[in-house]
Amino acid sequence: IYQVWNYWTKGTISQMMDESLNGYPRSQALRCVHIGLLCVQPDPDDRPQISTVIFMLTRDTMELQPPAQPAFFFGTESPSPASPRDGQRRYMHGRPDLLPEDDVSWNEVTITEPYPR
Repeated sequence: IYQVWNYWTKGTISQMMDESLNGYPRSQALRCVHIGLLCVQPDPDDRPQISTVIFMLTRDTMELQPPAQPAFFFGTESPSPASPRDGQRRYMHGRPDLLPEDDVSWNEVTITEPYPR
């Protein structure tokens, strides 16, 4: 998501598109990326409901609002001598400083995999 956002803000989003999409209209692919970015905005109230997403995907004439910077992405911590978790992947909510370290379990022993009944 982070990379897509960077391409989007630079206005070069078409450079990151897969070449196998050559048979598809570029405007349609860009619209899908735009809608995807709307779905990961920081404020859940700003994210479109699924019914609105379906409407946006099926109505090319519907004007889309500009997306806000994504709320989350997966990245790698930069190594630092003071950090005991060097190089581990972490979840970031907008900015790394918004994630309190005390609220995260890093013991690498337990895994929670919720499955629907």
